[in-house]
Amino acid sequence: MKLACVSLAYCEERFVPKFIQSMQDRVTEIVLLNSTHPWNGEAEKDNTASIARSLGATVFEHDWPTEEEQRNTGQEYCSDFDWILTLDPDEFILEEDWVKLINFLETAEEDAYVCNSQNTLWKNGFIIDPPEDFKQIIAVRPTVRFTDKRVVDTPWAHAPVDLWHFSWARTDAEVWRKINSYGHAHEIDTLGWFSEVWMSEQTTNLHPLTPEALKKAIRVELPEELERLDLWPKLRTI
Repeated sequence: MKLACVSLAYCEERFVPKFIQSMQDRVTEIVLLNSTHPWNGEAEKDNTASIARSLGATVFEHDWPTEEEQRNTGQEYCSDFDWILTLDPDEFILEEDWVKLINFLETAEEDAYVCNSQNTLWKNGFIIDPPEDFKQIIAVRPTVRFTDKRVVDTPWAHAPVDLWHFSWARTDAEVWRKINSYGHAHEIDTLGWFSEVWMSEQTTNLHPLTPEALKKAIRVELPEELERLDLWPKLRTI
């Protein structure tokens, strides 16, 4: 089975080395689609692409107008693969679930799959509980096309793996950049959320767009595999 990983990135210097290293023995090719400009706000200096190239990834740099167009660039490039993993640099799968996923895809009947459960990490040492209802698309056939961000044009099913998402396990500076540059930035009061939620001790209803999507943050001990990655951020950087 010929397997590729297509990953979207913008200013992910802290995550991309560990992410690529975690992929190198599992897929035939790692493709990093690095935005030269964020969805919102001004572009910043970004060394993600050069780091990824130095680690052997295939890198494309472009100012894609939408996330779905960016993802579909990867779909087109990997047209001769059996499966494309759509994991981003802050998303990880444990070794035991990698074995399950590879075996599952060998005989999978659908063209797109989401993770079975998504573990969303928060700040330094916290996990969202209960897990988010939303689950990421993690594996697609090359014929699949994205129609809106990470939404696909085909029915999807669940793959028997859990995703560990360091989405909010970031420094203050990284989170400030994230909420001002990602696709929903124009829909939220970024300064209000950052000062009243992120910089506070609040532990419930945390999401900047749909607060109840991140219902509660509780303390967690990471699996040893993830602890070795050493990706928890510093507590305060600004």
